[in-house]
Amino acid sequence: MFDLSNSMNLPVNKKQNLELVLFHQTDEYRQLIEEVFRFEGVSEPLVLDNTDEVVAQHARKYPNHIIMIELNNSHHVVNDIERISHLLPNNAPVIVLGKENSISVIRALKDMGYYYLFCPATKTELFDFVSEINEKNMKKELGSTTRKAKKIAVLGAKGGVGTSFIAAELSKELSGSRNSSCVVVDHNIRGGNLDIMLGMKHFKRRKLTQGMLLSNLDVDYATNMVTKLNDMLSLLSIESDNFSIEEMKEYISVLTSQLALQANFIIEDLSGSASEKLSYLTKSADVDAVVLVADQTVSSLREAALVVNTIKEKNLPIRVIVVVNHTKPEKYSTIESQEVEKYINKNIDVICPFEPKLGTYLLHRDSIYTKDIEIAQSLNRITALLLGEEEIKKSSLLKRLIKRL
Repeated sequence: MFDLSNSMNLPVNKKQNLELVLFHQTDEYRQLIEEVFRFEGVSEPLVLDNTDEVVAQHARKYPNHIIMIELNNSHHVVNDIERISHLLPNNAPVIVLGKENSISVIRALKDMGYYYLFCPATKTELFDFVSEINEKNMKKELGSTTRKAKKIAVLGAKGGVGTSFIAAELSKELSGSRNSSCVVVDHNIRGGNLDIMLGMKHFKRRKLTQGMLLSNLDVDYATNMVTKLNDMLSLLSIESDNFSIEEMKEYISVLTSQLALQANFIIEDLSGSASEKLSYLTKSADVDAVVLVADQTVSSLREAALVVNTIKEKNLPIRVIVVVNHTKPEKYSTIESQEVEKYINKNIDVICPFEPKLGTYLLHRDSIYTKDIEIAQSLNRITALLLGEEEIKKSSLLKRLIKRL
């Protein structure tokens, strides 16, 4: 016997290696995509409902697949995909299906690292579009659509206001209950207690190799420089016997940029005096949000006001979430809650009440955001605000704190 097609030099229809996960909203497009894949003789896609819970549970299981998100029922495609972006793996190409025929939608999704296919689409258009992306993916030509992590700077107005605590709890909640991969970046080159806040045992900073050039710091090297707490949470904390503090800042910046290709969130711990860290915000072009942590003291609020005013004056496109953290009983605060907003010329977004057992919890390596205490509710609110979830009305918590004064 012999292969007739080979003997006649006829093309052989090889089964395309195309793997796709569809999160669908309508039966119409579920059936359409299944029919297209069967007709073309490729593996049928994995089809799942498009709900936040299902996306959170399954999207990360298929980092080597093309992920297709149907949003044909959406009236705000960009807002809806941005809302679930932290649930999607960075290294998987994502196609969004939608009925908004707008250049602004296409541009916005492209800037976010997503492909957009306007619907209705024919079977041929659909398969050609998916095949082209699959071919680029196989050839690793998707660099222009690589999605980077959201960068959150947790900035302390001064030392001792709980900046590292807020950064640690935020990263633990995002990675633990929000299914988002996080890298916490320690900017305290000398000292700090971020490892304690994260509940780490026998922690040692990663040491930079002498002679390592900035140009040689790639993704693999950056990944080896982090300490993994679990599959979803890592810490970048480095030291060196040879480099100056300014040189160390450069290394942290380059390593962070590489790690941003692998995670959903970069959480930067900028503890200490805000005025000393302010230059970081003005120089960094990719900070998405600042969590500004202060307490109710004059020195702290003066520094906080400096940050808020600088961002406004320089017109920096950075969202600011103001957190007032009570590190001692509220009755000992030197400024009343009603005066804080006037002092910094911005509304308070979250108030963290004083928790007398906080030190004990941290020594036992507990995650505070999971506990049934008032400060946990405040931490949950910070996370919700960062994710763009509907704001919780300032209710009894603010009133309770004012009453205590």
